Amino acid sequence: MIKKVLAKLLNSVGEAVFADAEVFMQKHPNAQIEDFEPIIEQIHSEFDIIEHGFLDE
Repeated sequence: MIKKVLAKLLNSVGEAVFADAEVFMQKHPNAQIEDFEPIIEQIHSEFDIIEHGFLDE
């Protein structure tokens, strides 16, 4: 059961990231990879929450 929930959660994050990147690319068609840094940082934050939880330490 946990594997299914985790797979669904990771898939949801992935879909959201692709949607954000698509919107960004439409607004900035000449963007370079470094321009995606805010999206990449967001992904890292979201996966960190998934891995470690969201409660303050």
